[in-house]
Amino acid sequence: MKIIREIYVATFLSVSVLSYAQDASTTIKVVDKQNNPLIGVKVALKDNMSNGSLTDERGQVSLDDTQKGDILIVQASDGSRKDIQVKEGMNVVVLDGRSKPVNRGFNLSGRNEESTAAVSTIYMQSAKTSDINPANSLYGKLTGLTSLQATTVAWSSDPEMFVRGTGTTGTKTPLILIDGFERPLSSLSQDEIESVTVLKDAASQALYGVRGANGVILVTTKRGEFSGMKVKASYQFGLNTPFRIPTMANGYQYAQAMNEALQMDGLAALYSQSDLAAFQSGTQPELFPSVNWADEVLKDKGTTHQFNASFTGGGKNIRYFAAINYIGDNGFMNTDHFSPDYSSQMEWDKLSARANLDINATKLTLIKLNLLGILSQHNRPATNYPTLFPMIYNVPSAAFPIQTSTGVWGGDNIRKNPVAESVATGFSIGNDRSLYADLRILQDLSVLTPGLSAELAIAYDNQASYWDSKTKNYVYESLQPVRDNGGNITDITRVRYGQETDLSFSSSLGSQSRVTTFEAKVNYEKNWLDTHQLNASVIYHQEENSPNGVNQTYRRQSYIGNVSYAYKNKYLADLVLTYSGSSVLGNSDKYAFFPAISAGWVISSEDFMQNATAINYLKARASWGITGSDRFAYDYDKYYFKTGTSAYYFGDNNNSASGHGEIRLPNLKLKPETASKFNFGIDMEVFNRLSLSADVFYEKRTNILVNSAPYLFYGIGCYDPDVE
Repeated sequence: MKIIREIYVATFLSVSVLSYAQDASTTIKVVDKQNNPLIGVKVALKDNMSNGSLTDERGQVSLDDTQKGDILIVQASDGSRKDIQVKEGMNVVVLDGRSKPVNRGFNLSGRNEESTAAVSTIYMQSAKTSDINPANSLYGKLTGLTSLQATTVAWSSDPEMFVRGTGTTGTKTPLILIDGFERPLSSLSQDEIESVTVLKDAASQALYGVRGANGVILVTTKRGEFSGMKVKASYQFGLNTPFRIPTMANGYQYAQAMNEALQMDGLAALYSQSDLAAFQSGTQPELFPSVNWADEVLKDKGTTHQFNASFTGGGKNIRYFAAINYIGDNGFMNTDHFSPDYSSQMEWDKLSARANLDINATKLTLIKLNLLGILSQHNRPATNYPTLFPMIYNVPSAAFPIQTSTGVWGGDNIRKNPVAESVATGFSIGNDRSLYADLRILQDLSVLTPGLSAELAIAYDNQASYWDSKTKNYVYESLQPVRDNGGNITDITRVRYGQETDLSFSSSLGSQSRVTTFEAKVNYEKNWLDTHQLNASVIYHQEENSPNGVNQTYRRQSYIGNVSYAYKNKYLADLVLTYSGSSVLGNSDKYAFFPAISAGWVISSEDFMQNATAINYLKARASWGITGSDRFAYDYDKYYFKTGTSAYYFGDNNNSASGHGEIRLPNLKLKPETASKFNFGIDMEVFNRLSLSADVFYEKRTNILVNSAPYLFYGIGCYDPDVE
């Protein structure tokens, strides 16, 4: 009996322990709006995020040591997050667009449903195009963003971009930040980008002080995931065609139009009827040419090759995203007239390698390291694009032949031959080297007080561009007909210009810059009574951008305070206070104050909206604030004089002597441009599918710098009181 009793007790204890273990286990299922399971989503106790588990192929995960009422954090690799309270049975969590974070910069937290700012976000995975410059792929994708490709070649620089139009006569370019640091968007490939966010109102732009008035574009690169290694590789081949090239007048049409224009001015016609007939028949192409310069300089297609490979994965302690990207672009130069000694084709090759690491150094310390290296080479004609391409439109088709019968390039002493300039002047090779590196350390300080954390970030960017050129001169000749008394052509007068030379080598530093950035942040989060949520941050930011050249270095410094408050996740308020300074401002006042306040109301969470099943989400928001811009040159607050600009007359013989003259008046009250902005917006989701967002905004820009020359000489003794 004793043995049986011991067995019974042991069995009872085992069943009790098993029962307790079962009670302490929680099953979580994570799905999207279409009820599809989400794999690799991290689920962890709020107080122990470092020991989370990942959902399986069914979107499920089981957590031990959890009980009813515990708070869990459900977070996907794209940043989507929900906080849930454990209940009995299966806990189903839906991660949708409102669960995704709003990127306001400075690593500030917050989800879409909690945002009071006017922002637009796209995820590049669903917005990819064939463009080799990712900036061109943003066209038409983000509300409030205007993108204009103003350059001859798409990869040479970013297009012109404006946020909510242009509010100034000065620099209009928005601030572009990649992972929080100012860098060119053309340095990336589309496969590296996770998301792009446009900040459109003062509630979001005031954080950036003297850099934010023109709008802010935030680009986030991809990061590692809580999963095994995933390898992706792709190759793209593209055919590019020039478009919107106008149809140019041929030689006969040009000659007719020239005669008509002269006759309208009461002058004699330049071309006789026999000349017009020669243009039309093409029997004398040397004297009466008809050259389509666009067809002769350009071909109708170019090719692009692009190869991408990425490696994504990681676990609880280390996560990584690595990528290699190669782009080869062969341009539109027509090779029919190329020199056999060299190529002046428009060619561009770029190789980049990226590594993004997330390292849990301890349970409370997260390290984020980003590295990007770029090598690129650009081959082009020695005559640069801004000079070459206008010739296609400015030189008439009847001006001169491509080459004369003597094998010499056609031309005259007024205009240059576009074909000769594209192939006979040599070539230039540009080599770009870029390194972008940043390190961010996030430290959980909840051991001091719950909700307290701190961050430190440093970045160092180094870019240099070198040009090697081999240039030469060429001989060209001008042709004039010799006519008899009857106007018939009897001979041709040939006048040669220039001198044929061999290729000569030269090299130069195209551009060079070093950018260093430092950030420090203390953040505090507090939730109490399940109704109040507070998030407060204090941020220090400084940067130095040092390009080559005199008076080119910019230094900026900002002190930022941000407070976000939510009551029952329905009533939202945000306050931003930024004290920001710039080295280009006058010595008397290098700092300015930029405040912003915003509020939101989640109407769909009210009791009276519970029966409105068609409306899944409805939020109204409003904001007001001030932001600034320091995008102007140094020393506008100083007097400038130059020797030899003025002459002074004195003595009996009225002799003159040169002296110093004033060349620019100073602005003794130099301040940054300031933009006062108001915004009212509504965000809505209906029928679980359709998302709508509407904004009404007003902006007033002041302290815009203008050229004083039109006002300094506005009549003798004239004064305009409205001009400062």
